[in-house]
Amino acid sequence: MRTAAKLYDMSPTTIINWKKDISIKPIVRAPRKISNDALKQDITDYPDAYYYERAARLGCSKSGVEAAMKARIKQSTALPECKGRAMLEYQIS
Repeated sequence: MRTAAKLYDMSPTTIINWKKDISIKPIVRAPRKISNDALKQDITDYPDAYYYERAARLGCSKSGVEAAMKARIKQSTALPECKGRAMLEYQIS
């Protein structure tokens, strides 16, 4: 094993790990970026579409569409009542 490691200029640990399990493991990658305009257009054209259908049209994965839609959820711009009061007190003092 050490001779093979020296011959191929590898670590002996790598060869031991290969002997244990030689299967190719999938590489985990981040979802592909989807443009805002393309996603908005797809949502207006197909409002009831499933994630996998959008992914096929946009050329990305289902999880990429899920992440893009979650990131684009509109959040309220108004302050809650308690924070509004605190802001007024801060501005007055």
